[in-house]
Amino acid sequence: MDADRYGGATTVTDWKELLRTDPRETLSELLSRLAARRSADPDLEDLFWRALVDYGEPHEVTRALLGRLRAAPGPTLLDLDQEHRTRCHGRLRVEAAEELGAFRLDPGEREAIAGHPLRLPETVYERRGRPAAAAALYALEHDRLAEREDAFGALARAALRYKLARALHRAASLERAGELGFAIMESALRQIEPGVGAQWSAQGTAPGGASPAMAVRLRFHVYEWLGLRHYEAERYAEAEESFLRAAALLPESELGVAVLVFAANALLHQGKRSEARHLLDSIQGRMRHLGPRDLAEEWEALYGQLEEELGEES
Repeated sequence: MDADRYGGATTVTDWKELLRTDPRETLSELLSRLAARRSADPDLEDLFWRALVDYGEPHEVTRALLGRLRAAPGPTLLDLDQEHRTRCHGRLRVEAAEELGAFRLDPGEREAIAGHPLRLPETVYERRGRPAAAAALYALEHDRLAEREDAFGALARAALRYKLARALHRAASLERAGELGFAIMESALRQIEPGVGAQWSAQGTAPGGASPAMAVRLRFHVYEWLGLRHYEAERYAEAEESFLRAAALLPESELGVAVLVFAANALLHQGKRSEARHLLDSIQGRMRHLGPRDLAEEWEALYGQLEEELGEES
């Protein structure tokens, strides 16, 4: 690329002329400058996003959107003006719906997926190994609901943050993906604090069949995910806390039992053998009734390790 050519571009008029004569190369240059940071010139910012939607390849739009994810998530996730969020959202949804058209689905199911903010990116992108594209669309769908203040809006935003964080974790090649995913997942909890239940009590069941039980289930999965990521990073005390918080939300379920096994493993890594043994003892009876084979085997392996380390006979 000719550095001198772009070094002489000092005004929006200069950039407009460059886009007119060579849109692809000029857009590539603008991407290198503005994909990860907002321009100080609002007119150049506007020109960049308009050109990106008009001329950009799908992976370029994705790259620019993910580059604008806020390091500290607030009410919105993208550092982007509403007009440009709307235009990007329109383009990405159309492209995803077009790809969905190639799937072998009955018309009713295709229509249901195409109109769903979670199922469309999950079906078209995540299940086909394209987590970055899914993450971009999740972020846009989230910000589209940023001003909805009812309980359903809070739950929908939390679910979209949860899906976005998971997609970022899978898109490990993206810069800051792990750091951003963790911050976004933690912020999902603030969307579904217990106060949401009070809103539901006043409003009744939310649209789409949402209920307080759905919020509890989502909180469980957020804590479970955070626990697993802490565990991978060898932050075992934090992993233990996250797993125990998850288990407290679904104490009688198979899922609750599973995360208690994970918590016992985190305790063991901290050298807290007696605490781990006590925790495993406390769920032994439930394991027989709830635990699937792989979970039961995990429990047996951990318990056997504890027996050996504590010098006790089974």
